[in-house]
Amino acid sequence: MKKSRSVLISAIFSVALTGGAFLGCSGETEILPPCDDIEGLCPPNGSTNSSSSDDYEEPWEPGEPEVSSASTPDSSPSEGPSSNSDNPISSGGGNPNPSSSSPNTNPSSGGTAPVSSSSVRASSSSVPATVGNNCAYHTSLCGGIAFEDIITRSLNNWNDEGPTCIYATSIGQLGNENGQGGGLRVNGVELKGNYDSQVGGRCGKTDWGQLPCAEAISNARVQKIDNGYYIYAPGWAGDVTTTGSTPNCSGGNPQPSSSSRPSSSSVSGTGPTLTCASVPTTGTAGIAITAPVVRCNNSTVTGNSLTWTGAPNWNTPTAGTYNNVRASVNSGTCNGLQATCAGTLVVSPQTTPPTPSSSSQGGNSNIDYPDFNGQTGRTTRYWDACKPSCAWTGNSGGSPNGTCKSCGVSGSKLSDANARNACESGPAYTCMDQAPWEVNANVSYGFAASHTNSDCGKCYQLRFTSGPVNGKTLIVMISNIGGDVGQTQFDLMIPGGGVGQFNALSTQLSQNGGGTNLGQTYGGFRATCGDNASCVQNMCNEAFKGSALADLKRGCDWYVNWFKIADNPSVKYQQINCPQELISKYR
Repeated sequence: MKKSRSVLISAIFSVALTGGAFLGCSGETEILPPCDDIEGLCPPNGSTNSSSSDDYEEPWEPGEPEVSSASTPDSSPSEGPSSNSDNPISSGGGNPNPSSSSPNTNPSSGGTAPVSSSSVRASSSSVPATVGNNCAYHTSLCGGIAFEDIITRSLNNWNDEGPTCIYATSIGQLGNENGQGGGLRVNGVELKGNYDSQVGGRCGKTDWGQLPCAEAISNARVQKIDNGYYIYAPGWAGDVTTTGSTPNCSGGNPQPSSSSRPSSSSVSGTGPTLTCASVPTTGTAGIAITAPVVRCNNSTVTGNSLTWTGAPNWNTPTAGTYNNVRASVNSGTCNGLQATCAGTLVVSPQTTPPTPSSSSQGGNSNIDYPDFNGQTGRTTRYWDACKPSCAWTGNSGGSPNGTCKSCGVSGSKLSDANARNACESGPAYTCMDQAPWEVNANVSYGFAASHTNSDCGKCYQLRFTSGPVNGKTLIVMISNIGGDVGQTQFDLMIPGGGVGQFNALSTQLSQNGGGTNLGQTYGGFRATCGDNASCVQNMCNEAFKGSALADLKRGCDWYVNWFKIADNPSVKYQQINCPQELISKYR
């Protein structure tokens, strides 16, 4: 879209010469830009004035049910990043960064918008909570962020820790986010990726499984609001490219800031509205499940005032299928309201793993894990040495095994959970002893990154279903998240697997006598060598030489010998109780 142009001359003179529209708040004349050529978004006859079209869908108003944002599990092997090419895989990043190595910074008043459904008491004053006149912006579009705190300038590969609200007349790229707060929203809608996959609302990076932004917006049927898009980033967001402008309301409005942070008074002014996020898709009997977030006017509802119907006991769920979960509030502003939580939760029977008789470094144990009917997933690989997301106490509150440890550059455990991330030039690295190891010819243990911090400290049984490891079992414990990791994806932590977007490994190797060749950024040694195992082994030997890097060398050797340099094999998976061997290395 072309940018609108304005000239600082009187409104009457401008209208006479150009036919421009007068914006009452600024005294400027503006030639309204043409509508984006995106199917379903433009009013009839090419008009840019929404009020002139009978067919144009009016923006969401308070008191109306919100649009469901239930995500679609990412299950196609072709979706999302692949580490055997130029596609990124997860990487622990700076604070904050897409692998979310930062503390949880979600504001108490912010939230995931929109959520699955809402039940609203009738209000006699259902008007947008904005200080502008005739502006359709509503604070629920951006987690309670006030109109005057919206960023309106054009952005080019921009990064910010969030929460943030951005107004744009066109969107070139929403490339990255860290999974906090439910992902990115455009006019309250989560954009989807290839094959309707869940990508955290991102668009523009087509080699990451994302769609071009125009196509994603069209597919999601996102209607323009104030002649543009309000983009909400509840947590860290990166690689954002937009064309900015002042929101084009039908009347005057105050000028939003071009770079300000949300103010402490950014609170929605709507009447009582109860909303419930989508339920988790899977769980395991007897293992606590994080309940969907319930909000009353963007304030989280917890404790005894909240009653669940059709839901499992979130702390000790029983096996079954739950597809009509509802939340009710019995006190406070939303007293008497009920909200339906979209989606279906399937709680599987618990599988208790046998206790290995071998040492934590493996051996010739006879331990095995029985086959099972689990969900279908996929794997990628990485090792960037950055501080894991689950090593921040703010991210691991729901972990059944506490906060993950982080280590110094030489591998010794740090006592300070708030130590700065090595990917931000801090002292905190991934602990080298978390490299995978063999228990026997069919079973190994290791760590992985997931798509959400709610998986911190949980363990999953992966049974490989393709490649040279078909039929083998890897038990992984989640210690990190990746901004580019899908809902059914496990990004395996394998030394030599590629550093991805962030790289603390080079510094760690240089300070411990290691090599400098880390292979391809995405895919590492295997992406450099192809299916040549000898080449991969030589790269392991060179990069991780010396006694100080023995754990990393062992993990790289494991990739060659036990994993058979498999290139992102598919899996079926289920959650299980964590073996003590993994717990002892996690914390």
